[in-house]
Amino acid sequence: MAKAAGLLTHWEGAEIKALMIDDDVNSKKGVYPYVLSRDEKHLAIRPFTEAQRREAYERQGGICPKCSKHFVIDEMEADHITPWSKGGRTNAVHTPQAVAALERHRLRQDQDRARLGAAWADCDLVFTTAVGGLLERDQVVRRDFVPLLKRAGLPPVRFHDLRHTAATLLLSQGVHPKVASEMLGHATVAITLDRYSHVTETMQRAAADSMASLLE
Repeated sequence: MAKAAGLLTHWEGAEIKALMIDDDVNSKKGVYPYVLSRDEKHLAIRPFTEAQRREAYERQGGICPKCSKHFVIDEMEADHITPWSKGGRTNAVHTPQAVAALERHRLRQDQDRARLGAAWADCDLVFTTAVGGLLERDQVVRRDFVPLLKRAGLPPVRFHDLRHTAATLLLSQGVHPKVASEMLGHATVAITLDRYSHVTETMQRAAADSMASLLE
């Protein structure tokens, strides 16, 4: 706890602000101890019981006050967001590059569907096999992902590491942890902050530069 007497980094300051406004954090006085120790017991994360979920659902008439959409109660978890780890879906604003790539992919897929006709297995999926079927994980990794890494001159990594890389890049670019948490599909921002609490050398340098400019 010796660091409590010192100066907080820019990252820690942003983390504290995010936790202070997070409704799931019951113990605001535990925010500083959590930042210093990374022990979530200090936050007293709000448990969301079945009774609380039903009471909130009935009070809101099934309408989410955040997005104004109607949800059945089985789709709700906390703020109607099912965590990604439990199969939940996330809504994200894509980059222009990603949108353009998806549009090109859809065009190729439409052409394949028209060419194959009844032989196309219409599973209503974005990414499929050459005939529209379900992709197998090992097939994707072995046939597509590993060769792609080699062509790019990158070291071997897990396919899931792409998610961690994206999260780290978002946070290192100053994206608010709450926004990153929603894009990742985490149940609470505390999960995001704890999992990606590491501060890269670049972020440390930026924090030091910011402090230096304040002291000039």
